[in-house]
Amino acid sequence: MASSPEITAILSTVSEGRTKDLRYRQRQLLSLHSWIDTHATEIAGALAADDGRSPLEAEFVLSAVLNELRHHYESLDLKKELAVEYSIKKGKENPDRRVAEDLVYLVPARSSLVFSVLVVLCASIAAGCCFIVEATPDVLRRLFSESLDRRAFITVSNRPIESVLRSCLVVDQANSSSSDAGGRILTCDSQRRAVAIVDRSADLDLAAKEIAASRYFVGGEGDYAPDLVLVNEFARAEFLEAWSKHCTALSHARSAMDGSCSSDGALHPTLDVGKSFVTIPRSRTQDPCLMGRKQHSEMKGEGLRLDEISTRQDLNFDEARRADTVTLLAYTSLDDAIDSLATVQQNALPALYVFADLAPAKYLSHFIKTHVSFVNHIPANLLIGPVAPSGYPVSTESRYRREMFESPSPQFVNVAANELGVADAVEVETRTYKRWHEAARSPLKPTGQPREGDVNFFVQGLRAAIVVYVLPVALIGIFGAGFMGKKALSYLKAR
Repeated sequence: MASSPEITAILSTVSEGRTKDLRYRQRQLLSLHSWIDTHATEIAGALAADDGRSPLEAEFVLSAVLNELRHHYESLDLKKELAVEYSIKKGKENPDRRVAEDLVYLVPARSSLVFSVLVVLCASIAAGCCFIVEATPDVLRRLFSESLDRRAFITVSNRPIESVLRSCLVVDQANSSSSDAGGRILTCDSQRRAVAIVDRSADLDLAAKEIAASRYFVGGEGDYAPDLVLVNEFARAEFLEAWSKHCTALSHARSAMDGSCSSDGALHPTLDVGKSFVTIPRSRTQDPCLMGRKQHSEMKGEGLRLDEISTRQDLNFDEARRADTVTLLAYTSLDDAIDSLATVQQNALPALYVFADLAPAKYLSHFIKTHVSFVNHIPANLLIGPVAPSGYPVSTESRYRREMFESPSPQFVNVAANELGVADAVEVETRTYKRWHEAARSPLKPTGQPREGDVNFFVQGLRAAIVVYVLPVALIGIFGAGFMGKKALSYLKAR
């Protein structure tokens, strides 16, 4: 595989380094944007055929790709890059300098394939990397051959040999065996489950609508879609009422788009394997979740099953996630919600969605381990494509960012204030060494904060009592004394 013409050509381009040129990167992004925009109908058809997307979802995926492409294109600034490149020549420090990886190899996720490939491609182009992706559909192969430099961005049918992979930054969205290659790797842990928490202070209708919509959108396949919903026990009944209402509305809307409604408007039970939807109409009066709490109950609403469990011991994050099922657990307090997740959570959640007032939302997001928290909303663009690479902050602007495809390479010109030259380090009697040594041993600055425990609970209570009870009485007394004194003085003058 290493001797194939495509691999030989791309390795030659890596040696030339032309992908690092900013104008080259701009031209590639412009060409890519033009091709996607021109062939939008063809790409939407591929999304419908390969991923089972509705026309609206296909349009959303295309728009999300173009928005990410635009974000990367607009981040390219010629003046800024030239200033960074020539900073040493001008005697300036360059501590934030980063250099692009030479070659990126992508093992794409199988779901949302077009989005998963193109977002990595856009970030790679913006960084200045050559790019290889394996096993792509026909529409993507055409995109690569017709819109991009074929000596720098290619698709392959078979994985290259190990020596080639070792020279690549491997982006492994599928958790494959490519991690054995030995080079730098960006991995995506798609097995972890996102969680939504609905507090009694939340807008319950909004919470039910957002969570239900996240599980209907793109067939519930999104890795960031919440699989587990924790709802306060005092808000449970009202939340389930809203959940049933919004599931029914979303299912009817989706069925209308898919043409699964009959002429009389009745919704028939359907199983759409491609979209992982289950539509089993059921009378709300028969829903065990709405009739009362049971040990283990299922609510098969319009298109989505709500599986309610009664205790935290029934939680199991090791089970394979199902696109048509959401697990619900009622909790008694904020600490109970935190403890419930702690019993089954070994690693950070991919995402936490908190529906609550800001104070309880802060408390929950502070004590629950998660890569990202969202308060009172679920971003739609997170629901397509793979989770963000491990070790990098999650962004709603772009799933993959330029710095993920770069390595730090700082440059320093001047001696830092706390730095000691090697010549002074070996001659300990020099003044420079003595000053450096004395500065290191000098006491740390005081924090300037009051000592912990200076004001205890009882003193705080006494101060509060003085402010609430004593101070008003004293003010009234002073005002009364002044008023009576004024009256007395007026009386004496009148005599």
